[in-house]
Amino acid sequence: MASMLIAILVAFSALVWTRFGPQPTELEQRVTTTIVCYDPLIIYIENLLKKEEMEHLNKVAPKETSAFFQSTVRDETGIEVTSEERTSRTSWLQHNDTVVQAVRSRAAYFQGHTPTSHIEDLQVTMYQAGQQYMPHWDPLSGDEGKDRLTTIFAILVDSCDSEHGRCGTQIPGILIDWTADDSRWCEMVDYTEKALTIRPRAGNAMFWRNRKDDGLVHPKPIHAGLPIQESVEIGLNMWTDGEPWWADADMDVGNR
Repeated sequence: MASMLIAILVAFSALVWTRFGPQPTELEQRVTTTIVCYDPLIIYIENLLKKEEMEHLNKVAPKETSAFFQSTVRDETGIEVTSEERTSRTSWLQHNDTVVQAVRSRAAYFQGHTPTSHIEDLQVTMYQAGQQYMPHWDPLSGDEGKDRLTTIFAILVDSCDSEHGRCGTQIPGILIDWTADDSRWCEMVDYTEKALTIRPRAGNAMFWRNRKDDGLVHPKPIHAGLPIQESVEIGLNMWTDGEPWWADADMDVGNR
């Protein structure tokens, strides 16, 4: 009797796990996080984007190089200008796209249910051979806590290869001796670089805080998009502001 009861319980447990437990595809897409740095807070996120989402975003983003416009920076007066400091190309995604909305919602959820109205329109940035973005901060103004409190930079295409040249996102203000750490870090970072350099991996992302608790810009998250030696890297910028990005948070303003 006892053995029969055990057999029934085992069979029921297997049924419950098969029906309600994680399926193989779900396990592959399970989001995992690793704290890279505590001050400033930097988190490496695996599987933030699903395969079908990346395929869709790459489809809706203009494919032709000419359809991407020259990336810009803001000068000391706040005007957007082209610069040799940033030679990558950029495209903005329409926020009324259902996949774009899902990704923005996930970015908001990751940050403690931040209102999606605080997340800027998503920006696709493309690096081709020789293109880069020299060290820079993401915050746009000096006002305390007014804009870009955090950054999430996800990878859509990672065909550049750091083994044949420098590739990825580098934070020169954070120096780490990776030889003394767990070898599993090699999957996330370029251990040949002294400065923290995150390897581009499609679907994965890195999150960091741009401001300190007092609202002032943190000096360490200055970062660079390293120049691509060959092939291409396409990333997705997700910036979260201290105030609603839309003029009216309850109004759908349509396409950017």
